[in-house]
Amino acid sequence: MPSIFEFAMLSSEIYSDIPSDAGGWTVSANKLKWASGELQAAVFTKNRQSIVAFKGTTGGTDFLADFKLGVCMNSSYFRKAEAFVEKNAPAGALLTGHSLGGAIAQVVGHRKKMPFVTFNAPGVALLPNFGTSSFGRNLSQLNPVMGAIRAAGTVAGAARHPRQAAKDFCALPNKSDGLNYRLSGDLISQAGIHRGKVITLSGADYDGNPLAQHSMDNLMFEIAESGIGDRTFH
Repeated sequence: MPSIFEFAMLSSEIYSDIPSDAGGWTVSANKLKWASGELQAAVFTKNRQSIVAFKGTTGGTDFLADFKLGVCMNSSYFRKAEAFVEKNAPAGALLTGHSLGGAIAQVVGHRKKMPFVTFNAPGVALLPNFGTSSFGRNLSQLNPVMGAIRAAGTVAGAARHPRQAAKDFCALPNKSDGLNYRLSGDLISQAGIHRGKVITLSGADYDGNPLAQHSMDNLMFEIAESGIGDRTFH
């Protein structure tokens, strides 16, 4: 089983204009982002284990997608990501991503019952996932105002993407098998309710710079320094 650091490494590599082999992982399939609003993803394979990595936020269209995620609206990224996985990911593949890429991994992983590991990603669920170890923590985060906003976002998203909403409805009974790593000072990963378990790392304060707290490079450093990077997913 891959280590947490390997998931982080591939979540970083997918930001490259053309993702390449990294740490013994070879690219077996990819979809490059040639235009704003397009999905970028790649399948990395090592010792018969495959990981699908999704690229995170890089531009204005992606920031709009982040906002939609925060209020539980569906995005065309989910449809494109699911299609990429269905076409290219072998059985037993795992999912990963940073920021928006991690949100995509949560959604696709929950719908298709695929394990995932995310980094500084926003939560994407309307309600806590019953039957998981994070249920109590996520339940404690609920408040009437944000609950109403997420409910409104869900309705609006269903009107715009009815097929996506139907998939999410059918996936409601699914149990999410995922880990979400975040830095304590990161703002993006504080939004929403996560699928799976959330692991918060204290790390450095980076002079209170929110962009530095959200950086994949800095999160990779903290994962390596904490020793968590040597752990495996299961």
